Formats: sequence, structure tokens, C-alpha cells
Amino acid sequence: MPRKGRRLSLTFFDTQEGPGAELFRLCREITADGRICKDDFFRLRAWLQANRDCQLPAVAFLCEAMDRITADKIVTREELADLYRRIERILPPEDRALARENRRRYLQKLKEERKRQEERLREAERQERLRRQPVLELDFQVAGVQYEGRGLTIKLFAVAGDPVYLVRDRNNRYSVNAVQVRLANGRMIGFVPESVAPQLAPLLDTGHRYRARIKKILTFADPPIPDIEGQVFHPEAPHEGLVDPNYIPPVQQTGCLPALVAVGIAMWPIAVAASGIFGFPWPR
Repeated sequence: MPRKGRRLSLTFFDTQEGPGAELFRLCREITADGRICKDDFFRLRAWLQANRDCQLPAVAFLCEAMDRITADKIVTREELADLYRRIERILPPEDRALARENRRRYLQKLKEERKRQEERLREAERQERLRRQPVLELDFQVAGVQYEGRGLTIKLFAVAGDPVYLVRDRNNRYSVNAVQVRLANGRMIGFVPESVAPQLAPLLDTGHRYRARIKKILTFADPPIPDIEGQVFHPEAPHEGLVDPNYIPPVQQTGCLPALVAVGIAMWPIAVAASGIFGFPWPR
């Protein structure tokens, strides 16, 4: 340990030849980028081990720090920062000022990079939140239920709480934004209304997944009108159970009983009318 008050910095004559000149060149190279990298550390350690007996106070000053750093075989960032400041201290004044400026620039660059990393992390978290949130909330009544026997399909098969499927109808001659509403059995019960379809169709076309279900069925209307609710999400949304926009549920065969029920419902008004004409004694 150098005596208190003893000069530690290399003099002009120290830097001209011998171990002092070697240490001077090595320290200037180490401080050129304002930090001590792994290679710099091992180069300095090797030089100090080879020149430990040198009488220059600067050598003993650096050896003291190097011995403390390597004692536990763990090199911390704080220990490297202390070693860098010791190197600054042994340099001649002009080179010392340059080393300090290089360190200041490096720390500023490091601070800016950390700030950019934090901003990137915040942006990634924001994008993740956006992916988890619905892009579009759905709440509409199915349109066109009165055509092509869809009202009967609703009466027979639509149940509140059941999922529905939103299928793009790109060949529809009435609307470029047409989206069919289908039940899980593949049967169509109508269309997404034109008040909603222009917002929904482009999202389905670009791969946005969704979930939708029958919230309730408005039975006061004839035919009854399903009320649909749901959400549309980002294509990369992490939610499970979302429907691919290209999925079309296959039409399932319903068997004879539903068909007979359907015929019965359809024939009921005719039977009631016939009872009035022919005087059938319907129970009261």
C-alpha cells in the first residue's frame, strides 16, 4: 500500500520507457472506451502479475485493487468501476481528464441504452395488453331472420348461451361486408346487420379471431330474433377458445324428429284455419 501523500500518478519520465511506459500505454488503451471489458481486465491482471516487483507506486496501487477483486474469484461491476477510477488516478493529468471524459460518455451511453430498453419493454407490455383486449365489442340483433325458413331454424335449434359463428359471405351480391351468423350445427340464422358488418368484416378478413354467443332470444317478434354478444381480438391474442375467422361449422343432420316438429309447427296455422272452416271440435 503506497504511503499516504505519496505521488501515485505516472510522471512524464515514467511514461517514456520501461515498465512505466508499458503501463501507461496499457492504461490508455483500457480507458479509450470508458470502461474495462473482460479482455482488458485479464491483460491488466497479467501485466501486474509480471511486474508486481516494480517500484512504481502506481503498480502497487493497482495491485492492491486487483488482489482484492480476484480474492473471491468473483468480479463485480462495482469492483471494475473502482479499478477504472484507480487507473484514472495513476494517469498523467491530461490523460486522466480524457479517461474521465471517456467514462462519462460511456455511462451516458449506458444510461440512454437502459432508457431505450425500458421504453421497448413498456411498449412490448402495452402491445401485449392491446393483444389481450378486444378490438371490437359485438352486441347486435341478427338481421334477415324472416327469410328462407330461418325463423323456424331459430325456434328449433337456437338456445340462449350457445355459441354462434360469424362466417364471411364474400360472394353476397347485396353487401361486400356480408357476414353470416351460423349456429353450432352449421345452419344459418341470418346476417350481421349493416350497422356492424362494415367494422367486423375487415377484421375477419385480416385474421382477427373472435368469440360470440346468443345472449338472448327476442321471442316477442315473429320470427324470434337472436341477440348476439361477443368480442373480436387481435390475431395473436393469447386467449384460448377463440374462433378462427375462416372456420365454417359443418351442417349437421338433425334426424326425423326435428323435421316432424318443424312440419307440425309449420302446419299449425293451416290446421287452425281448417278447424274454423270445417267445424273441427278443437278442445277449449
